[in-house]
Amino acid sequence: MIGSSSITVILNCYRRPQNIQKQIKSLINQTIPPTEIWVWKNYHPDQDNFDWTVFNLYAQHAGIRVIESNYNWKYCGRFAAACLVDTEFTAIFDDDTIPGPRWFENCLDSYNDRNGIYGGVGVCLNQETSYQPNTRYGWVSGNQNTVEVDLVGHAWFFPSNYIKYMWMEKPMWANGEDMHFSAMCQIHGNIKTYVP
Repeated sequence: MIGSSSITVILNCYRRPQNIQKQIKSLINQTIPPTEIWVWKNYHPDQDNFDWTVFNLYAQHAGIRVIESNYNWKYCGRFAAACLVDTEFTAIFDDDTIPGPRWFENCLDSYNDRNGIYGGVGVCLNQETSYQPNTRYGWVSGNQNTVEVDLVGHAWFFPSNYIKYMWMEKPMWANGEDMHFSAMCQIHGNIKTYVP
């Protein structure tokens, strides 16, 4: 399954446009490279003075799809774009996240053991009413084994058909994608969330 798995990546470009080419390079150099790379340019004033010339030429040459918005749709835009993915798996990355070379390989190996959402930074909620302080796993602290968590952020890897759960209840602007996606998958699909 691993060698034939197809993956579409959606990169969120928001406040750190200077990271986009590093992200693309890290994706192309994965042990299991993605089938497609899409860039969601979510408007932020930090992009106004960024020179997009080199990126635009590279994206055109490399066949990277670019979706550009003149409005800040928060997390809703890139997760809505995931509804259009045709590959078996979808990966979404924040613009502060550059995956290591075995990220997809690790996610696929873990997925073969346990179906679920996989992410870069996981949180186990210690209290019902507060987001922090909580126990965190993944890129922030490292973990040797796959850990079940309540939610993940910064990077998501999941079977593309899981995205339908995101929209079974209307997302709230005040919520984050980390909480909403994991909660909707758990409530409506009995799907757990992990950090590989």
